[in-house]
Amino acid sequence: MASTLQRAKGRKETGTFLPVPTDVLKSPNFLGLSTKAKALILDLGARFTGFNNGDLAAPWSWMQERGWRSKDTLHRAIKELLHAGMIEQTRQGGLHGPSLYAFTWRPVDECKAHPEIAPTKVASGKWRQSAEIIQVDAKTQSPPRSSGKSAPIVGQDQLKRVAK
Repeated sequence: MASTLQRAKGRKETGTFLPVPTDVLKSPNFLGLSTKAKALILDLGARFTGFNNGDLAAPWSWMQERGWRSKDTLHRAIKELLHAGMIEQTRQGGLHGPSLYAFTWRPVDECKAHPEIAPTKVASGKWRQSAEIIQVDAKTQSPPRSSGKSAPIVGQDQLKRVAK
């Protein structure tokens, strides 16, 4: 009765929600994620209905609508979540559809549209496994030159320093 009254008065939300256990949020794998990877968890969670874990996709057309501005940033965030064990890939994408993912703190649900995805009764729990922190945003530095000459100066900041 109370929930019906709340719904009638417009106080109760009727949408779905993403249950993320606090153990996941406190885990070293989650805490080591970049801001973009954490944002991707929320964007994938926005597509989660409670019955479609394993059928979560992140195609560029959808993610662009959610505010993503770079395909490279999106791919690095996906790679980071896979490495940290927050998500697992349930189907490889290609010409006939996008790659599909599942949150590892929930069991994979049966996907009637994709019979090749096997449902599970227990979550894989890959988020618990220790994963070394990877710096996907870090720039790679080239090795020092053996010729004795200095590396070329690139960028306005370096030009100003040389001019002084």
